[in-house]
Formats: sequence, structure tokens, C-alpha cells
Amino acid sequence: NSFGNENIARMKAKELVQRFMETHKATCCRVLTKGLEMGSAERKSHCSNMVDSCEILVKDLLNSEKSGILK
Repeated sequence: NSFGNENIARMKAKELVQRFMETHKATCCRVLTKGLEMGSAERKSHCSNMVDSCEILVKDLLNSEKSGILK
């Protein structure tokens, strides 16, 4: 893009996936929801927790970028 931050975005995306994998051992929804019935309250809750977890990881990555800390 015009700001030249494609490499930073790619590095951060890679780091996000790595951190998510470390935490949850998978990134595939099918794997993450194995054994949970489609449409069940339990599955919905589980998926909501995955989204919340990802939100925290993204915020951490953005905050580290704001601070000038690249990992």
C-alpha cells in the first residue's frame, strides 16, 4: 500500500496465527469445534470464546506495534 507497511502486516498476521496455535493447538474451525454439536449452545459459547481470545491476541499485537516493539 502507499504506506509501505505490507511486510509489517504479514509479520503480525504470522505472529497472530502462531500465538493462536500455541494457545488453542489449531486454527481450523472444524478441529476447534470437534465433538460439539452444530447449533448447540455449547458450540456457540466455545466459538465466542475463540473470538474473544483472538481479540486479545490482536490487541496485544497492535499495542506492541504502537510501542515500537516488533517481535
